[in-house]
Amino acid sequence: MIQHFGLDYNLSDEQLSAIADRVRKDFASKEPEDYTVYDLKALRNILCGFNASDIRKIHPSAYKEASYEIGQLKCKTDVMKAFASLAIHKKAYGPAENWTDSTIKIIGEVKKYLPKNIITGKNLYEQIINTDS
Repeated sequence: MIQHFGLDYNLSDEQLSAIADRVRKDFASKEPEDYTVYDLKALRNILCGFNASDIRKIHPSAYKEASYEIGQLKCKTDVMKAFASLAIHKKAYGPAENWTDSTIKIIGEVKKYLPKNIITGKNLYEQIINTDS
């Protein structure tokens, strides 16, 4: 059932937050750090209603496995920055200077929210600009 709500229905931030609150109650035994790749893929757009602090608790390896789906999201800036912090974690994709074009394409929208100091290298900056969707 949750996976249907995870689709993009152009819900407002308030509606997404209400659904996210309900998901947290229904997942009472699970904290964000316990979410699996399957949970993340099912939640998809509902993740936009989570607080950035909850997003940062997601295990980086689960984020990595769901990063393509997450990269399609268009969440609030603070949430996307939280996903970006997961992307550069050593248990996800690690330091951005080691990323390939493929990695940049996989993380999708998240690449736009990487910290500026991470993408200052000319080569990486050009890779990100040239893979813009």
